[in-house]
Amino acid sequence: MEKIATIKDEKLADKIDAGDKKKINDTIEETLKWLELNQRRAETEEFEHKLKEIERICSPLMIKLYGGAGGPHLGAGGNSAESTIELIKIIAIVLVAILIKPVATATSATATATTTTATTTSATTISTTTATTTTMTTTATTTFLLFTIILKYSIHCYPSTYCIRFDTNIEDQNKPIIINVTQSWSPLGANHLYDIIHSSFYSVPAAFFRVVPKFVVQFGISGDPTQNVLWNKTILDDPVKMSNLMGTVSYATDGPNTRTTQLFINYDNNSRLDALGFSPLGIVTTGFDIVNAIFNPTPGNSDGVDQDQYSTKGNRWIIAQYPKINFIEKNLNN
Repeated sequence: MEKIATIKDEKLADKIDAGDKKKINDTIEETLKWLELNQRRAETEEFEHKLKEIERICSPLMIKLYGGAGGPHLGAGGNSAESTIELIKIIAIVLVAILIKPVATATSATATATTTTATTTSATTISTTTATTTTMTTTATTTFLLFTIILKYSIHCYPSTYCIRFDTNIEDQNKPIIINVTQSWSPLGANHLYDIIHSSFYSVPAAFFRVVPKFVVQFGISGDPTQNVLWNKTILDDPVKMSNLMGTVSYATDGPNTRTTQLFINYDNNSRLDALGFSPLGIVTTGFDIVNAIFNPTPGNSDGVDQDQYSTKGNRWIIAQYPKINFIEKNLNN
C-alpha cells in the first residue's frame, strides 16, 4: 500500500520548523474536536468562522514558506508552475490529516458497532447505518474545509509585485497615480489589497477623505456602501520591513490587527510611524505631484471627513457635504 504523506515526512520536515509543525498539529486536533462536537448542529456561519480560524494559522505559514520569494503565481511576476504545484502539495499534506483521521475513526466505530450488535440483524443494520452516516457527515464537512483552503491557495496565488493605476478628477491633472506594490514588504497586506482591487470596491469613485498637509493623504472607503459592508473584515498585521518614507503606502489602522481597506500615502518622511506598526506595502512611482495636489476637504481638521458617515451613506452624501472633494475615478491594475 502506498504510504500517505504527513507533516512528519522528511521532505515536509525540511520546510516547516518544529514550532510551525506544532501549530499545525494543534490546529488539526482542535478542529477534529470541534467537528466531533458541532458537525451535526453547527450553522453555515459557524463553519465559515472555523474556516477563517484555520486560514489565520495557515496563511502566515504559507507566506513563511514562499512569501519571501514573492509567493507562487499563475501569471507574470510570480514563481514557476513547479513552485505552485509544490505549494498545493504541501497544503494538501498538511490538511489531509483533517480528512483522514475522522474517516478512520468513524470507520472503526462502524466495525465496533457492527460487532457489538451482531446478534441482532436489525440492530446491526441500525448501528452500521448510524456509523456510516457519521462517516459521511464528517467526511463531507472536512472535505469542504480542505477543498476551500486548497482552492484559496491554488487558484488565488498572488504576484510578487504588481502596479495599481488610479485615475482621478483632480483639476488640470491628466496623469494617473501609479503605485507599485511589493509583496515581500507586507505580504498579508499586499495580498489583501490585490483582492480588493480585483473586486468591485473601486467600481464607483472613491474619495480622498482625509488630507493632512506634510503628513498623509488617506483613502480606501468605497463610494458604494454595500462594498464597505462586504469588505469590513480585518486582517492580521505584517511585520514592518520598510520605513514610512515619502511616497510609501500603508494601511490605516485602529489598533493592532485592524487593517481593512483604508490606505494612506506618506507626504513626507514619516518613519516615526514604523514603531507604531504601520507596514508599507508599496510606493508611488508616478504622479506624486498629483498626490500633492489633492484637495483638502477639511482644512484645520486633521481627522478629515466623518468616515462612518461616508462609509454608510456613500458618494451622494460626501459630494453634498464637500462639493470640491477629489476622487479616485478609475482603478486599473497589472
